[in-house]
Amino acid sequence: MSNKKELIYSYLAGFIDADGSITITIERSKRKTKTGEKLQEQYCVKLSAHNCKIEPIQMLSEEFGGGKIRFKKTGKAKNHDNWRPCYEWMITKNKAALAIKLLLPFLLIKKKQAELCLQLDKIKKTHSASKRRWNPELNEKINNQFVLLKSEVNLLNKRGQ
Repeated sequence: MSNKKELIYSYLAGFIDADGSITITIERSKRKTKTGEKLQEQYCVKLSAHNCKIEPIQMLSEEFGGGKIRFKKTGKAKNHDNWRPCYEWMITKNKAALAIKLLLPFLLIKKKQAELCLQLDKIKKTHSASKRRWNPELNEKINNQFVLLKSEVNLLNKRGQ
């Protein structure tokens, strides 16, 4: 890795430590089956950042691609006329895992969340969804690991921790 890339990744890691989020989410979707619809849940790695300045958000988008940059005023900000709206950037799944892997050596505050997310990604790549679909015992074991990893990340991301 070049010195310039290291400098960029260290800056972006610091930005994620301060104004970002590294977490595990559940994406739910409906799948049609012969007997009707079945709700599917997929555990995914998610990396996001919010800020009132667009420059660091654009840097994340240029470096790691993905996510739309949204300009919005939500949450507590929508009830306060003098609060500025912020920019939001987000990536999930493989893009997020790759970005986290590149940022990991430079993360300080959210390093543990990053490690847990990469652990989830490794398990998913080791045990494909189709392999788990036909092996209910393996599927239950893997899903229990996903639930545990998600709860650990949620605990670390809890305010005041």
